[in-house]
Amino acid sequence: MKNEVLLMSTASEMVHFYWYCATIAQLIEHMPGTTATRAVLLFAVRRATDTLTGKNGVPYASVEALKVCVTNGGTWEGCGLRKEHAIPVTCIRDEIVAALSTPYSAESLAEAKERLDEEMAAVIAKPGALDGFPGNPRIALVVKIIRASTALAWLTEKEDELLKARLADGSGSLIKRMPPDWDGKDPLARYRFCKIDVRPICCRR
Repeated sequence: MKNEVLLMSTASEMVHFYWYCATIAQLIEHMPGTTATRAVLLFAVRRATDTLTGKNGVPYASVEALKVCVTNGGTWEGCGLRKEHAIPVTCIRDEIVAALSTPYSAESLAEAKERLDEEMAAVIAKPGALDGFPGNPRIALVVKIIRASTALAWLTEKEDELLKARLADGSGSLIKRMPPDWDGKDPLARYRFCKIDVRPICCRR
């Protein structure tokens, strides 16, 4: 697993997270891959990551961003910093699409769904908030991938520009992709590649 996501979400946000995951599965499995549906899919993945982590679920920051925060009285918001997905949302989307295109045994899907049902049952949600939730077991795969791939970090504007710069070999930037040599595990690989010193800023669970 790439990452144990920092959960700062409320019960209401977790309900939204599950519904976004259900929407993602529905879009991939039952809708044509048009420009419109791809845009909606990317939005749903982004919103799923946002609701999973909650407003304050940012476990990483660059050393330079931390200096800005301290200068700003210890507040991350409103000082020009960028809140950034360590693994770009486009990469998370692509991994989900690939996973839902892969055949799985009925047994493994049933086990995944059972774990998801138990997890959802533990959420103290408003009555009826999850009524009518689809029984599609592949939603559990979406949940698992988003949990494993979601990590946010605070960067300065200058550091954000480093991610947007073209690579030395002339290929595109890393703003929407991971480095060519990414091992598929290290969520901070883009920052290391661009020599951005990013460190944990709070406990993770």
